This record gives sequence, C-alpha cells and structure tokens, in this order.
Amino acid sequence: MRSQMSITTHQRAATEVEKSNGLRMVWMDHVRGLAALCVLLEHLLAHYIYSYQKFKVYSFHLGFGAVIAFLLISGYVISGALQNEDIRSFWISRFFRIYPLYWITLGLTVLASLMGLGTRSSTVDILLNATLVQSFAGVKDIVGVAWTLGIEMAFYLSASLTVALRFHRFTTLLATIAACSVFVSAVTGGNFMLVLCYATPWMGMLLYNIKERGSSHRSWIVYFGLPTFLVICAFYGHVSDEWFTGKSFAALVSYVVVPALAFKYRPEQGSHVSKVASWLGRISYSVYLLHPFAIAAAAKQVTSWSNLNSIIVSTALTLVSTLTVSSLAYKYIELPAIRVGKRFRLRNVPRAA
Repeated sequence: MRSQMSITTHQRAATEVEKSNGLRMVWMDHVRGLAALCVLLEHLLAHYIYSYQKFKVYSFHLGFGAVIAFLLISGYVISGALQNEDIRSFWISRFFRIYPLYWITLGLTVLASLMGLGTRSSTVDILLNATLVQSFAGVKDIVGVAWTLGIEMAFYLSASLTVALRFHRFTTLLATIAACSVFVSAVTGGNFMLVLCYATPWMGMLLYNIKERGSSHRSWIVYFGLPTFLVICAFYGHVSDEWFTGKSFAALVSYVVVPALAFKYRPEQGSHVSKVASWLGRISYSVYLLHPFAIAAAAKQVTSWSNLNSIIVSTALTLVSTLTVSSLAYKYIELPAIRVGKRFRLRNVPRAA
C-alpha cells in the first residue's frame, strides 16, 4: 500500500513539475519551432539557389545559427532536468526521446540506399550510426543532420558526469572552460565548428543558472565572452578551414536572441500565433530529421531549374509534406516512445519499505 502511495505521490509531483515547466518554457517550443524551420529553409535555399552557397559562407549561415539555438536550448533544458531528477531517469527519458525516431530515420535512409537512391554503407558504419558515436569514430553520418545529435549525446554524458561528481555547482567555471576551448581551437587551427557546437550547451546550462537560480554578474560576463569572440571571428574572416564569417554572424545572433527571449519574451498562449509556434516546437525534432526526405522527393518534381514556377511548387510541396509527415511522426512515433519512457522512469522510483 505504501509502495503504491509512493508511486502515486511521485506521479502527482512529476505532473505538477511538468505543468510548471510547460508554463515557464513555452518560449523554448517557439524557439525550437523557428529553428527547425530555419534548418529546413537553409537546405531548401542550398538546394534551389546556387548563389546562396556563397552568401552563407561570407554573410549569414542560417542553418548553423539554428543549430546553435537548438544546442543552447538543449543545455538549458538538460541543466534543469539533471538538477531535478536522478541520472538514471534522465537517461531513460533521453533514450526514448531521441533514439526511436532516429532509428526509423536511419532505417529509411539505409533502405533508400539499397534501392539505389543513395550511397550504400557498410554494416559497421550502420551500427556506429545507430549508436550516434559515428562522428567520434571518424565515420560519415548516414543521416546527414545527425551530426548534431552526436554532439548532444556527448554533452549529456559529460553533464551527467559533472552531476555525479557534484561539479555542476561550478557551472560558471565549466562554461568558462568550454568558452576557452573554443578560443584555443581557433588559435591552434582545430575543428572550430565542432568545438563551438560542443561548448554551446554548456553556455545554455549557464543561462539556466542565471535565469532560474539567479547567478552572479560574473556569469553574464562569461556567457557574453564567447559571442564577443565570435564578433572578432566574423570581422576577421575564417580562422580555420571550417570557420567562416557567415557562421560567426549566425552563431552570434543565436547567442543574443536566445537569452533575450528567455528573459523578455512572454508569449500570449491563447493566440493563434502562439499555438502554431508551440505546435512547430513540438514537432521540431521530426521536422529536423525528416525534412531531407521531403526535399529529395519534391526536387524530382522540378522539370527545369530555370523554371521559377516549378521551383515554387516544389518548395510548397516540401513544406506541406514535411509538416504533415512530421505531425504524424510526432503523434505515432515520438509520443508513444515518450510514454514508454515515462513508464520505465516510474519503475525506477524507489519503493517505500
């Protein structure tokens, strides 16, 4: 009886926390939704407009800015999750949130390659991709957009370790180390883009502590130290083979916009715009993973790359098909997987004696 009461109490407490988080973090769904659309638009522009290739390198890389926004939000959310639940429950939640839809996307991509619609991959490459460690093993991403998921998994592991060792109390120090690693990478000619992406969730974690726990002004100095360095990168061009002005400006915008929304944006939840933005945020993971299929399918309908009407129709088909398929994927794949994860998490609740 006590065991049952313990679980029921935990369920109620979890529900209250979720409601509180839902009210407090609506802005995150809006940012996610916008970021997912930016990634989709980035790939559409790159696919249909040749001149955009030069624009994104030297002016503004829309897709990279969206990725930075995603990673900042991820660090913000994960910081709260790790500080408010045990590590085992956290990993159960992340596993069922990320892997089911990703595995289906990976399977569809492999199937398409077997049908002659892409480059075939070896069994070893497929298995490494299934674990999301392919980037660290020097193996290509079978699902092109999955490189960011590997970075997130590395951050989850590192963040979990800091919590287990109780180092999470030194968030400002951890963020400082992350920011310094970006600077060192730039100076030594390392993989600047990869290091910046890994450092970004730590800045999101710092942002969580600033907003939710009232950290000191020193934390703000650390947070804005990195985008200040990005300004230097932007004006002095590339500092390594993989770093260009367009990415610097895009990352800089995300580093400024995300905290501005976190502290100042108060969405009107009942409005149509807010509802649409929240819906886009909920399906953003599906949009992120599945939109390449829609682009590839719609591109086959383009009869001539000089025919503007044909390109417009193809773009419209891409948007409609992406949003439709993503809505279905969220409803029939993501949500059921999340529910299964919640059941496993409840089993992880310690039973009273």
